[in-house]
Amino acid sequence: MDKEERIILLASLLHDIGKLSQRVSKEFLGTHVEVGEDFIKALKDFWEEEIREEVKKLVRNHHEIPRSREELILQIADKLSAVERKQEVREKISSKQAALLTITSRIKFHTELPTEKYYQPYPLQIKKEILFPTEKEKVVEEDAYKTTWEKFFESVKRLSKYQDCDFVTLYYLLKKFVLFVPSATPWEKDSQTVPDISLFDHSKITCAIAACLNKLSENDLSLQEMKELVKILKSYKEEDFEKRFNSLDITKKPLFLLLRGDIAGIQKFIYSITRPEPEKDTRKTAKRLRGRSFY
Repeated sequence: MDKEERIILLASLLHDIGKLSQRVSKEFLGTHVEVGEDFIKALKDFWEEEIREEVKKLVRNHHEIPRSREELILQIADKLSAVERKQEVREKISSKQAALLTITSRIKFHTELPTEKYYQPYPLQIKKEILFPTEKEKVVEEDAYKTTWEKFFESVKRLSKYQDCDFVTLYYLLKKFVLFVPSATPWEKDSQTVPDISLFDHSKITCAIAACLNKLSENDLSLQEMKELVKILKSYKEEDFEKRFNSLDITKKPLFLLLRGDIAGIQKFIYSITRPEPEKDTRKTAKRLRGRSFY
């Protein structure tokens, strides 16, 4: 990948990492943008200076008035990724106390919603208390966010000098440590945000959209069109947002392509080995079954 793509991918993947660090202490640490910028600066030995400064600038400015195509790309990606956030009247909770609401507990089969279930903000591990949600809507352990943040930061610091292949490592470190951290929390005064989207999923989708936008030329998507799109996306919480959004010519352009892959016949391939032909050897069936499953 070239330098421009590298910067866009890193900035979009890490643009909201300050939300995790921000929830560490009861003390006010600044906005998530400021804390995110501090995180990038703290990794001075991880990236080349030019890469670090450009990523830091994009993270710092992703809520400001955009002044470059790169800043427009990140803002559009961030806001498109955030429009799924649902607003409703619910209990106001501090960001430091909010737990991640599991979307499966929001599925309505009858007239009323089932009991809501929540994940605690722990790193991903194969443990019952981590993988299975409970009815506790607030963080149980006071230092849960602090512990998760410190482990994430130490894991990144242990990486050697950044190479392009390390992007995949950063992606999976983010998945490990913020999969159960809510991206937005119900701290607003009136209608609150439903905290059912993880910081990892929001960051992943933002990064994917930014990667697509970065591939487009000025002819595909002009600066003026991008500015109009940002202006509309800033009002996504307003009632007439959908009507205004769909009125833009840019929303009728084929800017993205969503691919779905499916490999048919996997079960037949795996389990046919448990019904071998009479003349075939039937020994070590379990071992061969695991081999086919891994393949």
